[in-house]
Amino acid sequence: MAGLYRFFLNNKVLIYVITGLIIILALLSTILLYVVFLLKRNKNQLETIFNNTQDALFLVNVENKTFRYYKLNAAYERLTGLTTGKIKGKTPCQAVGKELGKRIEANFRRCVEQKKTISYDEELEFQGKKMTWHTKLSPVIADGEVVQIVGVSRDVTARNKMLKKLKRSEREYRSLFEESPIGLIKIDNMGKIIDVNKEMLDIFGSPGKEATLRLNVFELPQLKKAGLSNLYKHVIKNGRQISGEIHYTTYWGKKLWLNYFAKPILDEDGKVTEVIVACSDIGEKKEAEEKIKYLTFHDSLTGLYNRAYFNEELKRYDTQRQLPLSIIVGDVNGLKMTNDIFGHIEGDRLLIKAARMIKESCRQEDLVARWGGDEFVILLPNTGSEEAEKVCVRIKDAFKNMKAEPIKPEIALGCATKTEAAEDVYAVFRRAENLMYKNKLKESRSVQDAVISSLKKHLEKKTCETLSHCRRVKELALKLGEELKLSNSQLKDLAMLAELHDIGMVAVPEKILKKRDPLTDKEWEEVKTHPEMGYKIAVSFPRLISIAKGILNHHEWWDGSGYPQGLKMEEIPLVSRIIAVTDAFDVMTHESFYKKAKSRKEAVEELKKGAGSQFDPEIVDVFVNRVLTL
Repeated sequence: MAGLYRFFLNNKVLIYVITGLIIILALLSTILLYVVFLLKRNKNQLETIFNNTQDALFLVNVENKTFRYYKLNAAYERLTGLTTGKIKGKTPCQAVGKELGKRIEANFRRCVEQKKTISYDEELEFQGKKMTWHTKLSPVIADGEVVQIVGVSRDVTARNKMLKKLKRSEREYRSLFEESPIGLIKIDNMGKIIDVNKEMLDIFGSPGKEATLRLNVFELPQLKKAGLSNLYKHVIKNGRQISGEIHYTTYWGKKLWLNYFAKPILDEDGKVTEVIVACSDIGEKKEAEEKIKYLTFHDSLTGLYNRAYFNEELKRYDTQRQLPLSIIVGDVNGLKMTNDIFGHIEGDRLLIKAARMIKESCRQEDLVARWGGDEFVILLPNTGSEEAEKVCVRIKDAFKNMKAEPIKPEIALGCATKTEAAEDVYAVFRRAENLMYKNKLKESRSVQDAVISSLKKHLEKKTCETLSHCRRVKELALKLGEELKLSNSQLKDLAMLAELHDIGMVAVPEKILKKRDPLTDKEWEEVKTHPEMGYKIAVSFPRLISIAKGILNHHEWWDGSGYPQGLKMEEIPLVSRIIAVTDAFDVMTHESFYKKAKSRKEAVEELKKGAGSQFDPEIVDVFVNRVLTL
């Protein structure tokens, strides 16, 4: 023992080495124990993570190209109903069946061959529940070979449904956006156009979509001209939506009415990130509104203001600063006759022409309105009676220069002026109206003469009955009347009847009157209406009433087979029987475009032949034996 002590005492270095080795071994043991502790703790942590993660995890061992399950985590077991104990060491076909197993092995094989992580989606059914699994397979490589596969699966059924819904929503949004009948444009907060649909491009005549998407909202002149860039700035600045209407004229001259709606899109902090502007063309709506507004205050036929508008304006003009205020009331003569003879289309034409003449004769500041029927009214602000009379003269002159198409209209006018603010404006209107009726009565004879003259000219234009024919019939009729001892008044009526017996022909279409071929039954019936039409014309004029029945019955036959009433013998007015003979003789002895003239002798024979049937035999006898021998 003493010797051993002396050995260690004499070998201190060796002692130091051994002591150091012991310390090192102690430290290594401590480190090793700590490493084992850490590994065990990490293994526990990994186990905890493996078993507690929400994703389905599984480990597969790879041996000689054979795949066998090694371990499943709790999530995998919960979702599939499989457990590690049931499938550990089994191949996929053994674990889940041949059909599904082959699909699983194919994916395992692809992971091994590629030696990299792969992923795929697969429709599976576990525990009676269909689901879509998204799986990732990662290879574990040792010495260049895949020895194990780590798999992670996640049920993405809900996610896929959401994605499908989002994609469908996106398709629907794109479809609505692109096919919308409303123009849509989306602009970011820097002014860049990020989306635009076809309708918006069409509305503003912008370049194609691709070209537009490369531009800024301030770079398109069409958008600047329409004010769209200003709308954008307003929304960006205030962060609030705005709406309204824009009246916009395109560069090709088309006028558009646009209804707009500009809405900001805000982020979480309330800052504007984008602006969406919607525009729709409301031109048709505006036109309809303008048309309704126009029709509310205008006469649809003449285009002048209507009675309702005039009444409102009369109230507005009835102020001190509009004095003196003059009112002209006018009544167009000949409208009723035009409607009765030529139809309402010609009557409307006459009114339109009269309205134009009145309007053109007035000044820019004068208000011209159709009061109703054939009456017109003119409001002349700041106009005294002298100036108003000048307007009346211009209107009268315009009517005098109008052509008879087919009747030359005349107009009766009355004018009155308000000079004092206290004076009732409606009393002034009544004065003008009363004066118009007074002038109408005073001018009635000359008006009637003018209308009759225009009818005679129109008749001559439409038919072969020239003025010379009427003069010849008048001359023969008066001679015959004298031989028959007619009174002066009867001779006077006979002269007028000779001139106007066929006045009703003005209502028969010209193409029938000048037709060279035989008339159809329908055309002949239309010709036979002229005595009745002539009667309607005659009774419209007081000075022609005495010959109205003579006009109506001049085509009646002695035997009752004539028209329009089928009168016979003495039922037929004497003047009508006289005109029947003299008119027939003149027509037979003078050439027309549809027949040659007969000789005097031939015409006499025709009259004798018709005596007792078509003509009064006594009148024929007097005409042949006494008038024609004179």
